[in-house]
Amino acid sequence: MRLSFKEGLALNNGTTQMLATAALALDRIEKLLATADLAAAMTLDAFAGRTSAFKAEVHALRPHPGQLETAANLRLLLDGSTLADIPYHLVPRFRTWLAESWSDPADQQHRFDIGWEYVPPSQRHGKEAFYARFLPFKGGKKHQPQDAYCLRCIPQVHGAVRDALAQAQRVIDIELNAVTDNPLVFPDAAGAKVIEDQVISAGHFHGMPLALVMSYVKAAIPVLASISERRLNKLVDPATNDGLPAFLIGNEDATDSGFMIVQYTAAALVNDLATRAHPASVYSIPTSANAEDHVSMGANEARHVLEMTEDLAHVLALELYTAAQALEYRQDMLNAARTLAARGDWHALAGKINGAPKQDHASHVQFEREVHALMQALAATGEFHAGTKVREAFAAVRARIGFMQRDRAMDVDIQNICALVASGQLTARPG
Repeated sequence: MRLSFKEGLALNNGTTQMLATAALALDRIEKLLATADLAAAMTLDAFAGRTSAFKAEVHALRPHPGQLETAANLRLLLDGSTLADIPYHLVPRFRTWLAESWSDPADQQHRFDIGWEYVPPSQRHGKEAFYARFLPFKGGKKHQPQDAYCLRCIPQVHGAVRDALAQAQRVIDIELNAVTDNPLVFPDAAGAKVIEDQVISAGHFHGMPLALVMSYVKAAIPVLASISERRLNKLVDPATNDGLPAFLIGNEDATDSGFMIVQYTAAALVNDLATRAHPASVYSIPTSANAEDHVSMGANEARHVLEMTEDLAHVLALELYTAAQALEYRQDMLNAARTLAARGDWHALAGKINGAPKQDHASHVQFEREVHALMQALAATGEFHAGTKVREAFAAVRARIGFMQRDRAMDVDIQNICALVASGQLTARPG
């Protein structure tokens, strides 16, 4: 390219630098938003979560564009799932594998045991309507009509980040097609009498439109990372993971630390992102002997955002890594329960239920009837699996990273999942 008058100055302008950096950053964030939706959907399937909060009619009542897009994407990703919206009583709780856990030789390959707690008739008073709908067995899924915010509010949070991105893209689109150097030359200005009518010093070089919108995006990045970490934390915590093993590991011969350190790492990354989210645009420091007495600091702002996208990608990768482990446990446990029920062995299924009344107790007949109902409900289901798009992503993860049955060094796994996210394979968009 052969430069002409003023073009070298135009290309050197700080506004051009911040624009180029911002364009790269926004491109990355757009892809990472698609990855975030996919990670969230895989986590929700691993929880056997609720999808009613993503219905189109729900979001039509608060139609922020990013929220509508996220909800539509989640519906697409979860389409075909037989885990989402499953009846509570069908979901067993993880129990540590023991030699006597499975009597049938075909079940001996399982890396877990499963179980439920029986709710006797004496404890159902005041909940008659509930137990008319659900069988009296407490397994992994809590009896509650809604999931935690990090699952239920995915459209509102991811959607707000999408709206921040859309606003930044609008500004960038204008800027990419704008003149930002100085002075401006109007050689054909009508009625020009002096050179000042044709060569005008103005302020298009000022980067504040870019700086402010990148401050907006900068604040959104830790938000997206934070809700991802909260989902990850929920998966590893036995108090909140709805019946999955603690730290997603069921070792019979190791330390049971499992995915604990993955959450530590995500927490550290989120904290680092949050401390870097302070806007540079609010701190103008004059230069050029106060001739340039108000500047945007937009080059710093755009650079910060571009650098922060890498740690955001790492947090999302850690959620996907964890969600794949949780999803495999959930599917295998449910399918093991289904297989056990399909054999029609009442005693084998009853052996997985704690709190059964003694054989000579008056309520044992009712217990037997209710276990038969559980057995029939499980046997009548099809295979339990995630949504079609989630399954595709899960297969991509498993092609590089195997299930962690016993504790192992995780550095190679984490390098692989980060590389997979960086490759752009783990993205999904509506339509």
